[in-house]
Amino acid sequence: MHRIIKMEPVGNRFKITLDGELQFYLYKGEVRRLKLIEDNETLIKVALPYMIKFYQVAQTATQNVLLADNKGRQLMNVSAENQDLKKLMSKALVENGIDYSEESCGTSSLAVCLHEDSPILLQGYEHYRSLYHDLSCFSAPIHSLGNQQLGSICITGKMENYQPFIMSALIIMIQAIENELRLTQANAILQNVVDNISQGFILLDSSYNIMQYNAQASKNLEINTDLSKHNLNDFFIDDFSLLPRSSQMTNYTLTKKNHFKIPLSLQFIPLQENSQKDMYLMMMSSFNDLKEETSRKVGYLAKYSFDDIIGESMAINKIKELGHMAAKTDSNVLIIG
Repeated sequence: MHRIIKMEPVGNRFKITLDGELQFYLYKGEVRRLKLIEDNETLIKVALPYMIKFYQVAQTATQNVLLADNKGRQLMNVSAENQDLKKLMSKALVENGIDYSEESCGTSSLAVCLHEDSPILLQGYEHYRSLYHDLSCFSAPIHSLGNQQLGSICITGKMENYQPFIMSALIIMIQAIENELRLTQANAILQNVVDNISQGFILLDSSYNIMQYNAQASKNLEINTDLSKHNLNDFFIDDFSLLPRSSQMTNYTLTKKNHFKIPLSLQFIPLQENSQKDMYLMMMSSFNDLKEETSRKVGYLAKYSFDDIIGESMAINKIKELGHMAAKTDSNVLIIG
């Protein structure tokens, strides 16, 4: 199944890029509709591929699938290339931005679903508006990791085309969407926690590909680019298989491809699954961070550091590196030249 990689405004339309370089456009319409899309971007990114997949699995061209936010406003609509269905949806005023709430259109499948926070099937005259009297509509709510109602999906079509399996298909679709949303939210929470760890943090797979990292790691390694989808060997010439595996912090100097040395206090922890080394956790602190932490603890802050030495030559950088190493000891350092 395809995943939405990017959503970006282009003129008066939204350009949506799926994995595999597939692209399509949606008209923005009113500013209100644009804001609806932006406010619900995560929900749309997760739900829309499942809505598209529905037709591939159900193999039906008689049903329309729409996604609404938690206030009953339509965000996205997926309809088969069926002219009769399109005319029916046009007659029912099914379009992005339409408000299906109780206040706006009376009793409807979406309105009752959101009010009761439960799946609901309404058919024909059970709808308040005469526009929906020819329709069969089944709606189910979507929830977040914290069980917050995010929106709803409604599958609708002519009453004579209603099939009971549609309800089961929608419930399965909702469960899949909620699972992915919860995973997305859990990852966001984890990333927030990781970013607030004072130490640098990198999670690596068994081939040293970077799976996750925090901002402090980028700072410690002095890398300004996005580390995701990179391998540590893209940046360093070190043989990481030789890094000391230890539960304690040890001093180690990494060498970048431009031969710049980065002295660190480093912890390299193998994470094993079924007795095999599956991942590595790399924790680090720069000597500057350690100096600042020590200064805070003893109650003073040095006015100057080795980083204040002017110059970027290999010789000067070597002096800075040695200075950082000496700073962790009680030794006095004299630099001449």
